[in-house]
Amino acid sequence: MDKDQVNRVIEGLQSDLKTLILETRKKYTSVKEACEEVLSKLKNSYGSSHLTHQTLRSITNPALYPLIQGCETKDPKLTKVCLGAIQRFITYDLLDEKGAKYVINVMWLLMENNIDEVKVLQTAALLLTTSNLVRGDSLSKCLVLCFRLHFAKDATIGNTAGATVRQLVSLVFERVVIEDASSNEEPPALVDSSFSGGSKEFIKLPDSPLKALKPFAQDAFSLFQDLVMLVNGDQPSWLIGMTEMTRTFGIELLENILSTFYSRVCALVIKLFSPNVKSQYRIAIGHQQQQLQTQQPITTDKPFFPVSMRLLRLVSVLVQKYYSLLVTECEIFLSLIIKFLDPDKPAWQRALALEILHRLLAQPLLVKSFCQSYDMKPHATNIFQDTVNSLAASQAALTNSTSSSSPLINTVSMGPGISPQAGFYYRGVWIPICTVFTSGQPKATFLEMLDKTDPPSIQDGYCMSVAYACLLDVIRSISLVVQNTPCGNASDSSALLDGAPNEKTSIDDDSFSIQLVNSSWCGLLAALTLLLEASTDETSTENVLKSLQTFASVSGRVGLTTPRDAFITALCKASLPPHYTLTVLNASSPGTVTSRGKHSFFVCLLHLIVAVGSPLPTPSQPAGCQQGPVVLTAKNLQCMRAILSVAHCHGAVLGSAWHMVLTTLQHLAWILGLKPSSGGSLKSSRPLMESSSATLVPSTAAVLADLPVLSSMLSRLFESSQYLDDVALHHLIDALRQLSQEALEVAYSNREPSLFAVAKLLETGLVNLNRVEVLWRPVTNHLLEVSSHPLNRMREWGIEAITTLVRSAIQYQHSTSLKENQRLQTLLISPLNELSSTSFADVRQKQVDCVLHLLHSSGDIISFGWPLFLNIIGAINNSQGENSIRSAFQCLQLVVTDYLPILPWNCLPLAVETTGKFGSQTQDLNVSLTAIGELCIDERPAVRKSAGQTLFSTIAAHGDLLHHNTWQAVVWQVLFPLLDNVKKLSGQASDVKVDTSGSMLIHHSRNTAQKQWAETQVLTLSGVARVFQTKRLMLQSLDEFSRAWILLLEHIENSALSKNSEVSLASLKAFQDVLSTTTKCNSSESNGSGSHDDFVWNVAWKAWLQIGTLATSPQKEERVTYIPSQPFLTALVLIFPGLFQYIKSRFGSDNLQMLCTVLQSAVSVPVHGEASPFILPSVNDPVLTPLQEGVLLCMDTLQRDFVSGNELMKSMIPALFYQLLVFAGFACQAPTYGQLKTKSISSFKGMQVNLHSCHIKQSPEWVTLNYVPFGEKCLTMAVHLYGKTCQEEVVNQSQVLTSIIRCLRLPLSLKYDCTSQTTWRLAVHSLLHVLRLGLPMARLRPDNQENNINVQEAMLPLWTEITLALDEFLFPKSVPLANQTPEEIQSDELLDCQVMELIRDEILPQANFYPPHFISKIMGLLSKGSIHLVPPVDSETGPKLREEFARVCFEVLLQFSLFHEEKQQQQEQTKIPSGNPSQVTNQLAITALLDRFHKVLAAFAQDAKTSGQSPMPRYRTAEIAFTLQGLSSLISALKKIPTTKVNPLTWRQLISLYPHLVELTAVDSTRIGRNLRDALCQYSDLLQPPAATASTSINGT
Repeated sequence: MDKDQVNRVIEGLQSDLKTLILETRKKYTSVKEACEEVLSKLKNSYGSSHLTHQTLRSITNPALYPLIQGCETKDPKLTKVCLGAIQRFITYDLLDEKGAKYVINVMWLLMENNIDEVKVLQTAALLLTTSNLVRGDSLSKCLVLCFRLHFAKDATIGNTAGATVRQLVSLVFERVVIEDASSNEEPPALVDSSFSGGSKEFIKLPDSPLKALKPFAQDAFSLFQDLVMLVNGDQPSWLIGMTEMTRTFGIELLENILSTFYSRVCALVIKLFSPNVKSQYRIAIGHQQQQLQTQQPITTDKPFFPVSMRLLRLVSVLVQKYYSLLVTECEIFLSLIIKFLDPDKPAWQRALALEILHRLLAQPLLVKSFCQSYDMKPHATNIFQDTVNSLAASQAALTNSTSSSSPLINTVSMGPGISPQAGFYYRGVWIPICTVFTSGQPKATFLEMLDKTDPPSIQDGYCMSVAYACLLDVIRSISLVVQNTPCGNASDSSALLDGAPNEKTSIDDDSFSIQLVNSSWCGLLAALTLLLEASTDETSTENVLKSLQTFASVSGRVGLTTPRDAFITALCKASLPPHYTLTVLNASSPGTVTSRGKHSFFVCLLHLIVAVGSPLPTPSQPAGCQQGPVVLTAKNLQCMRAILSVAHCHGAVLGSAWHMVLTTLQHLAWILGLKPSSGGSLKSSRPLMESSSATLVPSTAAVLADLPVLSSMLSRLFESSQYLDDVALHHLIDALRQLSQEALEVAYSNREPSLFAVAKLLETGLVNLNRVEVLWRPVTNHLLEVSSHPLNRMREWGIEAITTLVRSAIQYQHSTSLKENQRLQTLLISPLNELSSTSFADVRQKQVDCVLHLLHSSGDIISFGWPLFLNIIGAINNSQGENSIRSAFQCLQLVVTDYLPILPWNCLPLAVETTGKFGSQTQDLNVSLTAIGELCIDERPAVRKSAGQTLFSTIAAHGDLLHHNTWQAVVWQVLFPLLDNVKKLSGQASDVKVDTSGSMLIHHSRNTAQKQWAETQVLTLSGVARVFQTKRLMLQSLDEFSRAWILLLEHIENSALSKNSEVSLASLKAFQDVLSTTTKCNSSESNGSGSHDDFVWNVAWKAWLQIGTLATSPQKEERVTYIPSQPFLTALVLIFPGLFQYIKSRFGSDNLQMLCTVLQSAVSVPVHGEASPFILPSVNDPVLTPLQEGVLLCMDTLQRDFVSGNELMKSMIPALFYQLLVFAGFACQAPTYGQLKTKSISSFKGMQVNLHSCHIKQSPEWVTLNYVPFGEKCLTMAVHLYGKTCQEEVVNQSQVLTSIIRCLRLPLSLKYDCTSQTTWRLAVHSLLHVLRLGLPMARLRPDNQENNINVQEAMLPLWTEITLALDEFLFPKSVPLANQTPEEIQSDELLDCQVMELIRDEILPQANFYPPHFISKIMGLLSKGSIHLVPPVDSETGPKLREEFARVCFEVLLQFSLFHEEKQQQQEQTKIPSGNPSQVTNQLAITALLDRFHKVLAAFAQDAKTSGQSPMPRYRTAEIAFTLQGLSSLISALKKIPTTKVNPLTWRQLISLYPHLVELTAVDSTRIGRNLRDALCQYSDLLQPPAATASTSINGT
């Protein structure tokens, strides 16, 4: 303690003593004198500067005496002061052990006299928690004091004392933990991780319990022992003075101790078995057992439910934490709990027992201990078996009970689209699942009702829900125990099994696992089968199915076939319809529930019927037996998925049960209509509509979506067989062979068999080719038997399976190369050879087809199988038919022509003999590739064509056989020399027509040598490109592939620039082919070099760019010699999108500029007049040409990648915008192509008509394309791109918005003079869209003042472009078309109004963000629009009035003139200063509005004078009435604000209108008169102008 604390203690003590002196000066003089004596001593020592905590204790010890005396007076007022002072002593650790005893004694006195009980409890708690002074008898007396106060009559005192007792009891055992930690005997842990560690510690303790324990441990032992005695009604030996104790409170304390201080209480429990206390504890245990057994409380004054519930909680703790110490007692406890499940027990008692069992059985460690300690002992009770059987019996009893159940129709929701309620329905009893449990995490409801005194009511279905969850967790625990898997959910165990094995294991693991399964499987099977049959919802069914799968797997794992088969049988039966005839499942297994009567059929009604089908015939049924249709429900399919799951995941342990599983799956697939398809997979063969009914078949309507899933699951099941060991694989194959044998027997009786087994044999063989020797003989021998069956369908599948297996096995990459493995080759080909013994022609045809396929695909590896192949080929005779003989001869030809050099010498005589069977037909290939190349440049076109076709077809067919060096020669000695020669000879060919006299006619496209060589050039270039396309992987391995690639692209480039359109177009086709092949190769090769790919694509991009640049560049000469055709340009442009995907990572702004140049030049190319009727659409036809579509595709590809790309790509977005806007301008102004003179399509088509009618021949003309649809598409794309990128910094910095509006000005200014009226309408919609997006971005201001000024200067062109665009569109120089309909006129005016609405909504409300000159021009537009009313020149052809537009302009002016006045008034009321920009804007609006008023009033007054008696036109009358209304509103608004705030100029403008108003009084019009009167009334206060002041006006003047 520091000095300040010491002083505070002394000051507080002095204050308390002074208070006592005042209170005791009259009545308790002795206390007063003692206080004065102590006070005098404190005053003498208060001034000392060397006071410490120890000296303070010596000074203050005497002060305790008057405090004790004060408490002994029993005066409440004195007692309160004294106890407060004592508490201060305790807090500052100023008491010694003697003083603590005095304090306890005086607290006992106060307790007995019922004085200040709460203060006493506080003092007791403080005394025990702050120090360890109180031990032994003093501690006992303090605890007794608190216990007695707990049973006081005052509820508040009792509750406070109860909380204090719980705190102090826990404190007693916490002292033991601290005591052990201080002695370093063991780590201070509250909970041990295993029983074994604690047991080793207990063995070291001596027999005498108290002498062996430390002081705090002795206190804890004595307390624990007395609590047990008190609960059992005996007198305590340590807690002397206890007069009352409730059993519920004692049990709660014991439970808290046992569960919280597990490691420390274990030693105390061990001591209870010592000789001097063992008998006494046995009596206590006996009392608990007696109470549980007799169901009667020992004391009759306490309720029954609270005691029983707490006893069961205590039993739960004992079993969970002290099982290893109380094995015999736990056996008795578990037996008693099992008896609680009897049906005659109360419902709440059964619920408590179920909750306890659930809590215990969910822990794998306890399940293991139960089995080891009881079921495996020869003379012990089979506790675990009895527990499982009791759970099953209680569940059956619950389903048979009808007391709390209601009719099904009232409790279960039925019907389509309604999810069934979770629960179980069995024999008329509906039991809902009212509580959902997480697996391995039990939760108690009634065990936690510590505040209940009466037995609670049990909800319907609660017991069933707990029993159901308990059964599932039992199986989970068994599975974890058998698999030696750590259990993370067990509450008090960190591992399922001990980490370190003992030197000698007491129980063999295998025998233990077997006993665990044997003890539980019968009860679990009966219970789960019943639950599966009675479940009505998908979730419950799925949980039960998973449990069945798990236990079946566990049974198979430990080698118990009977329980495994029983559980598999239960799954199989549940998946089939009720009463389904299946012999393999009808033999009842032990423990299997086999009764499925009316109840099963009625439960089917609770589930959706998803399939209706016919049953599969079986050999056990008579041949003429007919079975009716059967139905499958959703529950059946759910069970089917469970069977697939157990077979897929646990196939290694199924063994002989594979037969049951596969039989069930075969029948289900048959009912569902799943038939085998190629590869062995199953597909639905059932049509959507039955022929005999016009309604949808239920089976396909409900299960159609599930059939592909089920088929896929079946395929994955057999694909997973590759992970089975060899023994399990043989079990699977044997089961499939048995099924297939049964199908053969059915087929012999002329009934349709199932091909399921044959298909799955094929599928299993295909996925296990890595161990083909294990399965080959059993599989192929059976398939050979199937192939000789007389039924065509069966035979077809047999031969299909054999040939597929042989082909796949030979092509499979075996660990040892098949080419060098003679034994394996013979094994694989032998089944194919054995097919020669059959006489069926279809089988022999399939056999020969398989040989032909193998020769084509794998002939190079058949090194030892040639004799078998030649035998198969030679075995074909005339009886097999013409097709078989032809196919066999093709095989022989292939052997002789391709494989004769590699045949072994001993096979040559056999080959000759086989050849002789087909006749003396021999052929050899002696023409080399070089000779074919020479023929390709022969002078005769027909020879060149045939030679070229032969050359390239030969390379395509046999190129794979060529070696690396041969390919090198083919490329550099044949292909490229051929290209060079053809190019040279084509350039030298004559263009003179060929003389055709005396020979057949020649088409005009081939009537010159030059055209004929062009055909050769096309054939050669296409052939070489095809070689690079098909043999790319082979060519890429050549050393000089890069040079070959460059050279090929050079040839393509030169050919593409040819003046011959056929050659140029074919070269682009070749270019596209080689690029597409490059794409496939790059996507299929994962180990390719990245630098090599970059080289390939860079060369391709340069070639494309070179072709595009040279082909589309306009010629500078006046005389045009060549202009590329539209198909050529289209093909060129369409190459780019695919090419761009591989060069975009290196695509820069320079590349984009060159690309845009090519695209713009290409799209600007005109069309020859002779071809225009076949290419060009009409002017009014909004159809794009293929070339324009290709250009748009390129631009779309660029914009999509730029928007989603990196920063480099995003930096090119402005350049893309500019190119799109250039294309958009083509809609109004078609591009030119160099100096070439062209005509528009409309004029050219008119000229064509005139020429045709006059029969005048003209020289061909060049015609410009129709660019209107193209330009509009580009404009739309630019607008959409701006919508995506308007927030990008690079877009805003590049002034893209300014460029867009500048582009839009042309169609907006032309308006009605546009080529197509859709152009300007699209332009105005685009303008509105981009302004709504761009204006908010333009209003943003940088924080930096300098940057703000720079931004404002950069934005000046934008404001100019906006005002010009709006002005030119709203007040165009063009006039509307004469043939406009009223609807079109109204639609055009609506567009004008939408522009005004944009100004009203987006510009004027944010005027302070825009430059003043911009706002001024906007106001000028509004004023101009409001008076833009001209009298009609001609009712038919003159300009139409835009009355609605003028009205909108006027309303906007009026709105923003009045808006400021109202805002000014609000600011005056709220004293908010107005902003200067807003004042300027509104003053501009007022000035423009008054100017508009003046012009309209003056003009109308003048016209009214000159018109005489003639009435004014309607539109003039409407205009003047609207003007008068606006004038009245404006004056009224101005008068509401102080006159000093209005510009004097405004008043003068208003007063100047007064004479015109007076002149209007002469006009005879009711409408005008009413509005005029209102306006004149507003002038009543304005007869004199207001006096000018020096205050600030609206516009600041």
